[in-house]
Amino acid sequence: MIQITDTYYIADEGKWFSRVADSMLFGAEIYLGMIFRDINGSVLSEPIQDAITNYTEIDMPEDYFGSFNINPENSEFENK
Repeated sequence: MIQITDTYYIADEGKWFSRVADSMLFGAEIYLGMIFRDINGSVLSEPIQDAITNYTEIDMPEDYFGSFNINPENSEFENK
């Protein structure tokens, strides 16, 4: 039986998580659990546990800082 484990990580101040395999940005907080698809979207034959070693901390991109706000009236993101 597969045991699903979620793990929560917070990056250092001013840092974000970036996935090593494709440089995708995840922000300052990340929850890791089971991986059911590969990086191309294909279903894996057997799910695997994601690991923090698949990610690296990078300096927070300046162009992302404060670039999105949540509109309290409709809870949608607004791009500034």
